[in-house]
Amino acid sequence: MLRDGSVTAAELHASAIERIERYDRVVNAVVIPLFDRPARGVPMLLKDAGQELAGTPHWVGVAALRDARHRSPTTTALAERFECAGFSIVGKGACPALANGATTEPRGFEPTRNPWDLTRSAGGSSGGPAAAVASGMVPIAHGSDATGSLRCPAALCGLATLNPTAGRISGVPPAGQPPNPAWRDFVLARHAEDLGAVFTALTGSVPAAATGPLRVGLLDHDPETGLDVHPACSEAVHRAGAMLEALGHHVEIAWPGALEHLWSDVSNAFVVTSDAVRPPVIRWMSDRLGRPVRRGELDDAVFDAAERHAARDESGLHGARQAIADATARIVVWWDDHDLLVTPTTFQPAWPLGGNPGPREMGTLLAPFSLTGQPALSLPLHHTNGGLPVGVQLVAAHGADEMLLRLAEDLQTAADWTLRRPQLS
Repeated sequence: MLRDGSVTAAELHASAIERIERYDRVVNAVVIPLFDRPARGVPMLLKDAGQELAGTPHWVGVAALRDARHRSPTTTALAERFECAGFSIVGKGACPALANGATTEPRGFEPTRNPWDLTRSAGGSSGGPAAAVASGMVPIAHGSDATGSLRCPAALCGLATLNPTAGRISGVPPAGQPPNPAWRDFVLARHAEDLGAVFTALTGSVPAAATGPLRVGLLDHDPETGLDVHPACSEAVHRAGAMLEALGHHVEIAWPGALEHLWSDVSNAFVVTSDAVRPPVIRWMSDRLGRPVRRGELDDAVFDAAERHAARDESGLHGARQAIADATARIVVWWDDHDLLVTPTTFQPAWPLGGNPGPREMGTLLAPFSLTGQPALSLPLHHTNGGLPVGVQLVAAHGADEMLLRLAEDLQTAADWTLRRPQLS
């Protein structure tokens, strides 16, 4: 519409502002309005974590930064690329504190509500961007993912997203965390075509159809810990399998055997590597505040993790990283003779606000493919009897992002989830 002149950037900009002002009073998705920025083109949100815009507020879900009126000193590369590609950043989407958590309810802020049911979570950590797109405030929003932070909110809010192959798109971890291949940036959208268009704009690569039938494995349960999976989340996997079979692909019950003991192999190592990112976060916070950050301004767990890290030597961290690399290498070999793994995105549909969600809700099948660096879609291919969206994760081999994006378009044609919308939209 912009290209053919049937709408102007200024009209789109004004329309997005009107919708944000109408719906965000209830949803609390847009933590920082940026309505005075230039009307460049298609309106979008930037997640308030990692990516920054010079001179604009940047809080990362931390009330102390908000209260200090902190503003970003520079613009990050991906934020600049979004604007150069023709997007108007009209605000910043809410996230949990330090973009860490499966729900967007940071202390000192109003919780972000799911447009499908305002008593339920929009997920985390890209919960604000997801809720804004689901309710129609903007057609697309930036998000990021280290252990499921794009895919979880997409599943809970009925959206499509891609966690791209590590290194395909420049990512910036939040709050001074060191560069990490598990942390990846992309967008959430209602339409699969929009994912492909943004991927092309950022990488120059066009979604491509697979050559020949795909070899697909289905995994509808937790193969290691036995956590409960909601029936609709299991059903969604088989629904996706039937769709893929109808598209001519070969489908069977199969999954990487290494998933059956991944967490027993790496749980201690995962704690060690997670603890190691906390001292840089504390330094970043202190630098941005202009004074030492205090307990109470960040969760005690952040300081406790930093203290544990200080008590370890460098060899322990190196050993932990090697243990994770060895465990993930045992997972990726499954793709030597398969093309696609289909799993539930989360183990439960949108859960009530006010809890402390973790693996029982989010599940254990998102983080593994952050650690392996593989590309993974989440598509809203099913819903509960009560109408809540249910996401399906589709994981491919390294570098197969283009195939996944074309497959997303095929599946949208087969079962057009965009015809379903939340009541608040």
